[in-house]
Amino acid sequence: MVAQPNAPTWLKMQPASDYTSLSPRTLRRYIADGVLVAYRIGPKELRFKRSDLDALFERVNG
Repeated sequence: MVAQPNAPTWLKMQPASDYTSLSPRTLRRYIADGVLVAYRIGPKELRFKRSDLDALFERVNG
């Protein structure tokens, strides 16, 4: 993951996948397992806080 100081605070699924280098399927599994928090913005739309993705990266890569 590359630090992006001007990156948006909230990311959709594909940008979150690109940001973390994890597949959308893996992100969904982490959500289902309670490892990652996602915020529902409508019936089919999820958003991720960049800080939550950074925290996940730190936990996984310690």
